[in-house]
Amino acid sequence: MSEDERDGFKVMILKGFSEDEFESVIILAQNLIQTKRDDEGKGDEILQLEIQKAIQEINSKLNQEPKINGEEVDFDLVSWQNYLLDSADFDQLTSRKEEILSNIKSIRRQRKESKNLSQFREEAIQQIREELAKNPPIKNEELTNPD
Repeated sequence: MSEDERDGFKVMILKGFSEDEFESVIILAQNLIQTKRDDEGKGDEILQLEIQKAIQEINSKLNQEPKINGEEVDFDLVSWQNYLLDSADFDQLTSRKEEILSNIKSIRRQRKESKNLSQFREEAIQQIREELAKNPPIKNEELTNPD
């Protein structure tokens, strides 16, 4: 309640001693309370809309190549969607969304590093095979350690 509204109620209560005047102050206060509750409800609706936007953004990131299964991003016994849905306010939602996006980046980085190592190993094996196939060919018996 703003300062002006508070002052207005004080004046009405102090000057109005008749039953009609007192009832009008009560009705005005009830209307103000209902308006505040409605505004809070709108805040919840806006938060829910923001949560849905965050879910869409994260789904979009999960579907980028290389794709990531949403379960890989889940938290201990809680899906990442429920983690977002349990956000109490915009700050918590933003923090949780950033945490999930960070996890997605980390998973992608790990996959890329793992792929690079695997790719490097395959290239090394291929180069060894190519060298072994050159003239004069090297026979396995000539190698000291064939493995």
